[in-house]
Amino acid sequence: MPKVHPRTKWRDKETNMREKTLFLRWLLFTTLVLLGVVILHRMGIFAYIANADVTKLSFLIMLIFFATTLVCGHVAWRMGNSRPFPSDKKEYEGAKIAAAKEETDELALKIDGIWFNADICEYIGLGGTILGFLFLFVKGNILDLKLEDLKQLSQVIWSGSGTALLTTIVGLTSMVLLKIQAHALEIALRRKSRK
Repeated sequence: MPKVHPRTKWRDKETNMREKTLFLRWLLFTTLVLLGVVILHRMGIFAYIANADVTKLSFLIMLIFFATTLVCGHVAWRMGNSRPFPSDKKEYEGAKIAAAKEETDELALKIDGIWFNADICEYIGLGGTILGFLFLFVKGNILDLKLEDLKQLSQVIWSGSGTALLTTIVGLTSMVLLKIQAHALEIALRRKSRK
């Protein structure tokens, strides 16, 4: 068994860590997002959303966001763990290129799915806005306003506008956070495909 020079081992570890930087950045990003979720939970925001959002679309948006964030982590991990064929054998060279192209195409499809889910979060948020205002006008009966019904009307207005605003905020926030991840993954895939 040939001896490996200690500097070569160090370079291999350094190269391996460089390949993992995308996943480590995703892990840091996700940790910060989870820290924000914990802080919002401690402040009672999720209980407030559960009470104010009549349609519960905010929780659907959050579910899509967290599931897509896990997909982003999987893609980041796969980009750092590509296993090329041995380059010292010439018969594997064509297979290496074909496998790399196939892997790049598969990762590009997953990144396209991430972009799509980011847009879906935005559209569900805007749909919740429309449903909130529709709830406001249908349930509110603003034209039949009586002085004694003013308290009930204010509750309906608060419920409808709360749904509208909350789904918009949750949808847009999820969209922005997913697009940040998708953009980072797409840039890393372009750099990887150039090599």
